[in-house]
Amino acid sequence: MGYIDQTEYRLSCAHCNISETSTVLEKGSVYGSSGWQDGTSFSLFKTEWSGGGSQEPKLTLAVCNACERSATIESGYSL
Repeated sequence: MGYIDQTEYRLSCAHCNISETSTVLEKGSVYGSSGWQDGTSFSLFKTEWSGGGSQEPKLTLAVCNACERSATIESGYSL
C-alpha cells in the first residue's frame, strides 16, 4: 500500500521568524483509498485538526510554541 494523495502545510511565525512544513497523506492504491491521516505533527507549532479518515483533514488551529501567537498557514499540493 502506498500513498495516492497528499497536501503540504507550511506554518510560519513572523514574530519569531520561523517556519516549518509537513505533509498529510492519503493512503491507498490504484484500487482505492484506505483513508486520510488524522493530521500531521509539527515540532515548532501546536496544531489541532478536524476530519481525517474519509475526508481530507483541515488544520483548525496553529500556534507558535515559542511566542504563542497564531501562525500563518499555507497549504497546497506542492509548496
